[in-house]
Amino acid sequence: MLHILNTLEREFSKKFIEFLNFGIASIENDYFLRTLDVNNVDLYDDRDQINFNEHNLEFEDRIFRFFEDMFKLNGNSVFVGNFNINTIDNMKILYMLRNLDYKDSIKFINILRSHVRDEEVYKITDFEVFKAFLRLYTREIHFPHFYFNKIDIMVCTHYDLSTLMFFKDENKIHTYMQLAKVNDMYLREQESKINVKPLVEIY
Repeated sequence: MLHILNTLEREFSKKFIEFLNFGIASIENDYFLRTLDVNNVDLYDDRDQINFNEHNLEFEDRIFRFFEDMFKLNGNSVFVGNFNINTIDNMKILYMLRNLDYKDSIKFINILRSHVRDEEVYKITDFEVFKAFLRLYTREIHFPHFYFNKIDIMVCTHYDLSTLMFFKDENKIHTYMQLAKVNDMYLREQESKINVKPLVEIY
């Protein structure tokens, strides 16, 4: 499930919490930005032409494989933010459950039943739970952010499986470019030209 951060974990996740509270500008001077894509986006003239079923659902396994490797490199743990259960209204929760696979919806029901407190960040130590959060992003249901503290990488999820990744150590970026390549993905040096779609409000 989700674990509440202890005092030490809160201390070394301060940058991640600043990122959640103040946005990308709060870490731009300390981290190096790259964009993770499943496709060669240069082949698309208009990203609006990307079909959800033929893109997100077809390629989400690549996302799972890549982030499972990241999860293992980080000692089988990851922090998740932008998922404060107490601020998500009931209609949005129903929307999430409706658009998840049965097993993932059960995971989220169990999370809700565990009475998780009002926290900015939680820790995940089970990849299957992490995978459920990844599926929120691949299905464009909700966009959690992730922090791999041991390798010091922050991840900001986005539409169309495009993902912003922030690296503390520029010298190690090549390693993750190779990891992306092994998983049939691309880690780009510059942010892709993304037409940002507004988040859909559920009433």
